[in-house]
Amino acid sequence: MKKNKPLLIIFSMLCSGVFMHVHAQESVNASGGNASGASGTASYSIGQVAYTSNTGSSGNASQGVQQAYTISPAGVQIEENGTSYSVYPNPASSKLILQVDGVQSNQQLYELFDLQGKALKKGAIASNQTEIELLDLPAATYFLRVVQNNTVKQTFQIIKTK
Repeated sequence: MKKNKPLLIIFSMLCSGVFMHVHAQESVNASGGNASGASGTASYSIGQVAYTSNTGSSGNASQGVQQAYTISPAGVQIEENGTSYSVYPNPASSKLILQVDGVQSNQQLYELFDLQGKALKKGAIASNQTEIELLDLPAATYFLRVVQNNTVKQTFQIIKTK
């Protein structure tokens, strides 16, 4: 009976709930770490899907990832049948440059859409470089299409920052 006494104690502790206070991981994170500065330290994770918001007298903090953020190259360039399409900077805050080389630009136009497919801006591509104003749009993800003769030639995903 002496050999079974430790097993009996552990079994009774398990059944009584002593070890039942277990925390499970809510998400699988891609990466993370700790950041520290003069004001204090913070732990962070990348790829976290759950979040909470905390408000206090000195401010508020949102913990977790509330919106997916896609990192794109500074400029996107695509070549198709001798025509080169470039969009930069991406992400953009105030304006976007659309560059089209290798085709007569007056035959094409651009269309800017939100994620729901609502057309926001439309204009002719008057030269190799066309400026598209973004200041009046909120920070979000958009789609920019290049159209020629009612045919979509290229579509770019654009991120507009504040």
